[in-house]
Amino acid sequence: MMSAALMHDALKSADMIDERDLPKHRPTPEMIADAHRRNAAPRPIVSWLMGDPAPGQSALDKRNSAV
Repeated sequence: MMSAALMHDALKSADMIDERDLPKHRPTPEMIADAHRRNAAPRPIVSWLMGDPAPGQSALDKRNSAV
């Protein structure tokens, strides 16, 4: 898998992207760890195949937990 920095350099050298289209920030290590934790959480096979969010990660779950 190509890292974001290598992909950026490859695309930039090929003049395929504009500097203004690049993100202005990078994810923090905590954000990356949280994404890995959520991706590793157990999910039913149907949920995984259909692309449903993990339990507790849907917009409805987040809205209900904020109340």
